[in-house]
Amino acid sequence: MAQSDKRGNKGTQESIRIKAVKMRLKGTRPGIVAETFGITTQALSKMMKRYKEGGFKALKSNQRGKPKNGRKPVIWTAEYLV
Repeated sequence: MAQSDKRGNKGTQESIRIKAVKMRLKGTRPGIVAETFGITTQALSKMMKRYKEGGFKALKSNQRGKPKNGRKPVIWTAEYLV
């Protein structure tokens, strides 16, 4: 039987980040926030840093994986650079 993935989907992760940061901004201690959302205090610290640098927009999930347009990434080789 497969284990359930606690991370959820992209939207769920984003909402957890936003809710955790809002809770922290209201003055809740980091340990309480981390325990509430099932994250580590280190992860919360990174979220707060991202929030301070770019607001709630910075908490959005980034695209991962290969590009959908089918283009392959450029591989830089010594022959190409010379």
